Amino acid sequence: MTAGHTISATKLPVSAFANLPYIQTVSISPGGTHIGSWLNIDNGSLIIVKSVNTGESVPVISTDNTEFKINWFRWANDERLIISLRFAANRYNRPTTETRLVSINRDGTDAFNLVEHIRPLMNLQDNVVDWLPKDPDHILVAVVGERDRPIGPAVYRVNVYDGQKARVQRPYARITHWLTDPFHRVRVGMRIGAESTAVYIRQGRKGWRSKWLFDNFSLGEIWPLGFGLDPNTLFVQSYHRGRKAIFKVDITTSFHERELVLADPTYDIEGELVYSPRGEVVGIKHLHNGAHHFWDEKYLGLYNGIKKQFPDTNNQLLSFSNDEKRYILLTTSDEEPGTYYFGDRKHKVITRIGPRYPNIDASVLTATQKINYPARDGTLIEGYLTLPPAAYPDRPPVIIFPHGGPMERDSKEFDYWTAFFANRGYAVLQMNFRGSTGYGIEFMRAGFKNWGRLMQDDITDGVNWLIKKGIGDPERMCIVGASYGGYAAMMGLVKTPELYKCAVSFAGISDLPKFVFAQRNKIKLNQIGDSWKQLSETSPLHQVDRITAPLLIFHGEKDRVVPASQTRAMIKALKSAKKEYTYIELPNGDHYLSNQENRLLLFREMEIFLAQHLGSNEKKYAENTLAQP
Repeated sequence: MTAGHTISATKLPVSAFANLPYIQTVSISPGGTHIGSWLNIDNGSLIIVKSVNTGESVPVISTDNTEFKINWFRWANDERLIISLRFAANRYNRPTTETRLVSINRDGTDAFNLVEHIRPLMNLQDNVVDWLPKDPDHILVAVVGERDRPIGPAVYRVNVYDGQKARVQRPYARITHWLTDPFHRVRVGMRIGAESTAVYIRQGRKGWRSKWLFDNFSLGEIWPLGFGLDPNTLFVQSYHRGRKAIFKVDITTSFHERELVLADPTYDIEGELVYSPRGEVVGIKHLHNGAHHFWDEKYLGLYNGIKKQFPDTNNQLLSFSNDEKRYILLTTSDEEPGTYYFGDRKHKVITRIGPRYPNIDASVLTATQKINYPARDGTLIEGYLTLPPAAYPDRPPVIIFPHGGPMERDSKEFDYWTAFFANRGYAVLQMNFRGSTGYGIEFMRAGFKNWGRLMQDDITDGVNWLIKKGIGDPERMCIVGASYGGYAAMMGLVKTPELYKCAVSFAGISDLPKFVFAQRNKIKLNQIGDSWKQLSETSPLHQVDRITAPLLIFHGEKDRVVPASQTRAMIKALKSAKKEYTYIELPNGDHYLSNQENRLLLFREMEIFLAQHLGSNEKKYAENTLAQP
């Protein structure tokens, strides 16, 4: 923090962090004439389109985020946008997440459900297989229609102006995912099962043939990503020396004849291919932070030029016009919440569109440090430490903040939770415990059937490392998390009650046996565990008696990932055991805090709870600030 900052200038309002991003995403039309922006304003969301030439803006679609939410949007052509909407529903008496695909003019007129003519029988209806850039009136969509049941989704060519459709690929071999080649022919199908995946290739008159069969989460994985300009060259993701890497494969030969395109000795390379408007594969966009790696010299030159102008940020190229002269850029870092720009290569200018979080003054954000610590068995765990501004005490209270997933990972990027905690005077420790992705197959698989055991020990070892290093106040620690992180927060109170003064859980799993066995889901059985005894022993619900610290719990009423019944059962057990807790069920809330009112409520209640149980830093902070020259 720089000298002269006042308390009011540094302690930002809760809403600065808890509001949904003002700009969610931005995309340029194929002709480069219009810019579409997804905005979050007050308690609702809307998409607007702005003319590059006149600057005039027109609203396209809006929602109050109660009945339905915007999932994504994309330009089909210069006149028409395709928008995915999602909402919570029940299908065959089972809770589901439903998606719909809306086609709409850029002026907000003539909106309709794009796949209604197919009479879809599945809840997810927004699977676009190919955007057909050379046929701007149509897109290819995979959906289960009435005549396709029960085999799986077929592929339809759908007119974006009237919804008329023609089936171009019938269901086959229970394939769930399809890919097209550069001539927009359906050429690859993937049948993804709970334990294994089969990849099929169509070779001319030979028809469909099984190309690869592999066990999921094994070294033999071969995930097709997309074709290059050559219809027989397929880019795939597979393992190279235990880390995910990108290869090129000639599909007319065996898989073993492959060409390594991109690999890293330390981290997995995983993400999506980046295509030029001409259909060339020019690089890859990394999954975890959106960073690009280009191997095409033309794009690499552009990217390096942008890096010179924005040297301290992670720069993401979000979309290009067809002539590649205009583009949308997003810059982010741990100290930059994100700003969107419009680039014009012809006139060599980059114009600021706007920030994701306009009420966050980036100058008050503190840097995140990458750290490493040894687990008790010697395995090195990578994590991230964010300290509050220097005006706070040297030994601030600490938030332990394990990520969700658990097959995800934290990175050195802006996180609105972490930024909020640091702004309130807390040190924040995030760790990529075993089971996290990004560090190779052995590290990820080490988390299988280790919920509440090895994975929790990795979190605990991070806490002990922090204490040993003298970072933060060991008497004032709270563990906070969402989804799997919420489970880990509750298990922290169960397994190491001496470490924490409190815990906060949002959408956490509390009853593993019920979560795993309720639907007999083989994926959950394989990853979380299939022993009722072990799952019970590592379930907060079944270990409530061991909890001694107060617990603040939130759950969305319409969560379709972790049902609210998980937390309701936990509350019943806490109440019966006469434990100290506060429960807030978020009305119409989902698993992603998509409703702004719910975000604000959660952060406000969390601020009060943390100050109550970890002690307020306001007095010491004020003294330190006023003492500065």
